[in-house]
Amino acid sequence: MALELRQRHGGVFYQQFLTGHSGTGKSTELTRLSRELSDRFEFLRLSAQSELSPFSTKPFDLLEVMAILLVERANELGLSLDGKLLQQLSDWFSEVTETRVTERTLSAESVAAAGASLPSIIQSFLSLSVKVKGEAKYSGSRSDEAVRKRLQRLPELTSLCNELFRHCNEALVKSTGKEWVFLVEDLDKKSVAEQVLNQLFVQYSNIWRDLRVHFICTVPLWLTFGETGALLPFRPRTLVDIPVFDATHQPNHTGRRVLREILDKRVDTALFGEGVEEHLIQAAGGNLRDMFHLVSEAANFAAVTGQPLIQMEHAKRAVNGLRNEYLRRLGETVQENVIPYSEKVTKLTDIYEGGDSRLVQDHVLYRLLRSRVVLEYNDTYWYGLPPLVVDILIQQGHLPGNSKGGLESPV
Repeated sequence: MALELRQRHGGVFYQQFLTGHSGTGKSTELTRLSRELSDRFEFLRLSAQSELSPFSTKPFDLLEVMAILLVERANELGLSLDGKLLQQLSDWFSEVTETRVTERTLSAESVAAAGASLPSIIQSFLSLSVKVKGEAKYSGSRSDEAVRKRLQRLPELTSLCNELFRHCNEALVKSTGKEWVFLVEDLDKKSVAEQVLNQLFVQYSNIWRDLRVHFICTVPLWLTFGETGALLPFRPRTLVDIPVFDATHQPNHTGRRVLREILDKRVDTALFGEGVEEHLIQAAGGNLRDMFHLVSEAANFAAVTGQPLIQMEHAKRAVNGLRNEYLRRLGETVQENVIPYSEKVTKLTDIYEGGDSRLVQDHVLYRLLRSRVVLEYNDTYWYGLPPLVVDILIQQGHLPGNSKGGLESPV
């Protein structure tokens, strides 16, 4: 992605979807990407969790927030802004819903006189933007009629945003030689409602094709499955898990080295007692989120006991907590379409033994992947079990006691 983005500097816009299971390190990689390319690009990070409603976000909310974040950052950098364009965007903000009467007055007053100064127009736009961003994040009270009118005028907003992107990009290139890149994150989180995602990426997918700016957007992995995946406007890149065991349940030394390098950039290795770091890396099974969680929990246990180092007793206590979490993920729920535990066990053991479950995904495997009790690895995109799940299956008698690939299994 870094190579392709550099190649697009000054040329065709780079527009990419990024997907992967929870805990594979998408945010970590985007942070690394933004640091690596900071000499050529100015990155704007838009977090769906922070800026948008997970239950009622509409396509126009996304475009509005993108425009506002760009104006805010461009203004901070002292870049030239187009007053007429800002007024057109303010008019859009003010006119498209019946809930913005006071904002409409504010917008009109900002340019009531032909000689209105640019600073006053910018200030009025930013003042109005606070309310627009608030509505985008807390949008549950909007009427159906207001939403319908704004969706009908979506092409108009897209055109305005593209003009803003063009103007701000030219100003940034002239000032610094850089170009803007939007990093739209957290739309892949489980908290985002399915209907929101279907609208953003399927029903109104043309907004992504029509944007005239560089962007990378994280999307949920389930959108890439089956027929839905063929409807996406761009083919996503998939970030997979990092294996600590290979397909034959032997230690994967390359994967463990990579995980250790990732962890060592965040934690002083001198804080680990003998064998503790490797124990926690193996316990997480390549899930970065679980790895960071285990280290944090173990460090807290060490701090509570007043010990200067994270010892094995603290690591095992943290691992026990994660093991219990896996047991809950494997259990049945009160929701509809419950998959019996017996079916899950059949699928898990088949995956462990290298059966056909590695080849074609069905609804059982899909649910196990979403709950992260099955991991997906690179190269041939094979599936594997976290070491703690292997331990659970051994303890329950579903796998032989001498099975490898678990945290407590023989190497």
